[in-house]
This record gives sequence, C-alpha cells and structure tokens, in this order.
Amino acid sequence: MRNPALYYFSGTVLITFVVTFLLCRHRIAQKKKSFFATALVITVIINAVFFVAFYLAGRFYSEGWHVLTLEAWSGDSGKLRSLESAMSDAMIFIVVGTLICILPALGVACYYERRSKKNESPVALSPKD
Repeated sequence: MRNPALYYFSGTVLITFVVTFLLCRHRIAQKKKSFFATALVITVIINAVFFVAFYLAGRFYSEGWHVLTLEAWSGDSGKLRSLESAMSDAMIFIVVGTLICILPALGVACYYERRSKKNESPVALSPKD
C-alpha cells in the first residue's frame, strides 16, 4: 500500500510551485515587487487549503456523509479521532508541508526577482543648464 503522506506532500509541492509561478508572473507583468513575500504567503495558504481538502476527502471516503455530524468530530463514533487530534495533525502537516514547499517557491521568487532587476532600466539624468 502506498503512503498517503507521499501524495499529500508531492501534491502540495506541485501546486505551490505552479501557483507561485503564476502569481510572480502576474506581479512582474504589473511591475510590482515583493516576490519573496508572495512565495511565503502562497506556501502557507496552499498547505492549509490543501490539507483541509485532503483531510476532508479522506474523512468522506472512510465515513461518508456521517462526517458532517457532531459525533463524528467528537470522537464518539469509535472509528474516527476527535477534532482536537485532527487539529494537531493539521498543524504538523501544515508546518512540515510549508518547510518542504518553501524551497521550490523561493526558487521561483528568486528567478523572478533577478528577472525584474534585469528588466529595470536606469533613469537617465537630465542635463543641467
């Protein structure tokens, strides 16, 4: 059996890379800076959103529509864990996922930072009379 964490981390790296690429490309087209801040924010947001989607899809697969009830999240159903343990798992996955995804995102930001500096032209000084 394959490890679901492998799918999670490979998916987050791919999605983070693509979204960072598209947003940095959009920012350079609008002649804006701060590519590194964009990469950092996108990495955290993508990891949080992807974990919620991945986790809920897994809960729906194992539990069905029963996952939308309060007893499924309180740990009373016996099969699933409580909401508290789900949130601690979420923090672990988001932090580790962010650490894994930050390097490709910063690579994209560094590329666009250099590209924006290359495209800058020096302002010509007007001659004084």
